[in-house]
Amino acid sequence: MFDWRKITNDPTDIKMRKQFLKYLNKIYLGEITDIFRFVSEKFSGKRVLDIGIIQHTIESMEHPNWKHKVIKESAEYVLGIDILVTYNTVS
Repeated sequence: MFDWRKITNDPTDIKMRKQFLKYLNKIYLGEITDIFRFVSEKFSGKRVLDIGIIQHTIESMEHPNWKHKVIKESAEYVLGIDILVTYNTVS
């Protein structure tokens, strides 16, 4: 399993995301060139429980690489939960 914490303490780190893409390409047939497109296609029209949506800091929610935003925009319904209280993200 891929452990991004061995690379960085920032889950939105570009270097980490490139290594994560390499990991995903080993698991899935075909080549994943855009993690956000991949996530969008996988969750399109589905009901999703997204655990750990904040990604460690509330500031991550403003980052363009915030994966929960991509999931929320793609899924039919998403329930995002985290131990940090922010706002209602139910779609």
